Amino acid sequence: MKFQDLPPQADIHKLVFRTLGKDQTTGMLGCGFMRKTGSADSYLHTRFPHFGVVWVLRGTGEFTDSQGRTYPLSAGKMFLRIPGELHSSTVLPDGQWLECFLAFSTPFYRGLDALGRIPHDQRVFSVPLDSQRILAWVKLCQDLDRAETPDYDQLLIECTSLLFALIQEGSSGSETNHLSPSRFDPAALAKGYLEQNLHISPRNIAAQLGVSYSQLRKVFAATYGITMVGFRKGLIIQRAKHLLLYTTESLGTIAHTLGYSDQGYFSRDFKEQTGISPREFRLTTPRNQSALD
Repeated sequence: MKFQDLPPQADIHKLVFRTLGKDQTTGMLGCGFMRKTGSADSYLHTRFPHFGVVWVLRGTGEFTDSQGRTYPLSAGKMFLRIPGELHSSTVLPDGQWLECFLAFSTPFYRGLDALGRIPHDQRVFSVPLDSQRILAWVKLCQDLDRAETPDYDQLLIECTSLLFALIQEGSSGSETNHLSPSRFDPAALAKGYLEQNLHISPRNIAAQLGVSYSQLRKVFAATYGITMVGFRKGLIIQRAKHLLLYTTESLGTIAHTLGYSDQGYFSRDFKEQTGISPREFRLTTPRNQSALD
């Protein structure tokens, strides 16, 4: 399709950002569409604090990577914003630019990178415009805008699936395709989802990955030597340690933040994992990195 044939529903300016859990630094998810009018909307020598993928729907510009290599941008080009990586993206000042984007937190990006899901030798890809995919992106943006907190985990999975599809299609002609189907690893993906959102349900992860919960449990345990429930509980306790040391929130508030309906259950799990109560940990542990080991 040509950019003149873009679905009218996509010709919008709408940015949606949500926080998965309580910490935007580790649980950010974004989706949207952006119109840009010219040079004032360009990013010059910029380092982004999060991971982003941008798909150009209309307009022209340029992308310059951290090595100083410049690539032309036009409708059907997609580029990646790598966290902390110096780059520039400029827009031709003709008022025609329209893009759609996805944004993920840096910890989630690191998980995807560890799985080999992020190409190291490419920042710009060609992904032909497709009305069905663009409309799906519109719906994803609308769903994220309307969603209540319990729905964020499913939307995270949908955003990630869209990301994988775009990079795979853009890399399909490359000699270094990092996204061959043989790389599908449900245990590693489940680990990444759990690290991104402490409140996500392991059963929901299994359903979205298209595997049975019993199968995912077995593969996860065989891969990491711990059950999914045990791994998730360990993440929760690590988060609890941070909140105990670096905030003044009450034990009840911390328990609620971590998804416990009762402070007593939180204290029981914490002591089972650490050998001391949350109150004792807060009173006796120094505020340094080793305390969170």
